[in-house]
Amino acid sequence: QYLSPTSTRSRRPELIEEPSFKAELIGYIDRPFSRRRVLGNSFDITLRDACGEIKARIEEAYSLCEQRRLPNFFGLQRFGTRDPVTHLVGHALVGGDFEAGIRCLLSEPRAGEEAVVREAREMAASGMYAEALRAFTVRQDLERMAVRRLVEKPGDFLGAFRALPLAIRRFFVHAYQSYLFNRCLTKALLGSLDISTAVAGDNWCQLAPDGLTVGGVRGAREEPIEGALPLIQLVGYSYRDYGSRFDRAVMEVLEEDGVTPREFYVKDAQEISAEGGFRRAPLTGRGLSYQLSGMNATLSFTLARGEYATTLLREVLKPSEPFSTGF
Repeated sequence: QYLSPTSTRSRRPELIEEPSFKAELIGYIDRPFSRRRVLGNSFDITLRDACGEIKARIEEAYSLCEQRRLPNFFGLQRFGTRDPVTHLVGHALVGGDFEAGIRCLLSEPRAGEEAVVREAREMAASGMYAEALRAFTVRQDLERMAVRRLVEKPGDFLGAFRALPLAIRRFFVHAYQSYLFNRCLTKALLGSLDISTAVAGDNWCQLAPDGLTVGGVRGAREEPIEGALPLIQLVGYSYRDYGSRFDRAVMEVLEEDGVTPREFYVKDAQEISAEGGFRRAPLTGRGLSYQLSGMNATLSFTLARGEYATTLLREVLKPSEPFSTGF
């Protein structure tokens, strides 16, 4: 993992060692890293005390990836493994219902929470915001920010929402976008749609020689070239129904939720409006390899920016309890 902190050269540490990590200075760059500058991420992940069939599972998952048949789902961490209601909050916000969104954030029960936190949520659900503020622990920092505003100004649910950091406010809407995408991709798979290759009528892209970046989105009216990958739209206010095989799944999901694309332009909180975009249907991993050592297996691979290692790991491990596993 590369980091780019800013500091004067006279104060630069050559090495930082802590119990949980080590950081070593390797050089200087002209500007800090940003997500836009990242082409991909390389992983070396060791699975310990693996089951006897781990070799077959790895090879099956890698084969799906090489054939471009492994679905490019958003991983569970996109929604928050500790707080898996972010997409529900986002759904309410897209509909402009800030009260429902804040009530969901404050009051929706989470599995495995301490009794004191469950009691705080019950207080918030009953409108006992001052009591809830005292009861929420420091780990519920977002809840405390929102409920403090409701104590100061009762009924100001938009203000309670805006008491949260901007990145978090946007995160809720993006989580709902991602949830819609995963459902659309699931519908496509259940409908036996081939996600490995673009066909006429698809929006599509072509991978660059590095296998990570793309040469731009091509329109549904353009005939796909050999090796083109199909794209599924991320719903936003600029969404356009091109009539593709994936667009039909998108429209079905939106109808099920009672949501329209234009609602992603949130009039009363324009800062969280989401334009939308495109995402590749298959996961496009490269450099796939593994090593076995007794009951341990080390997987090595590189994924494009925005793809999730946990999506590949989930195909290998197939956890029965994703939330407790973390993916």
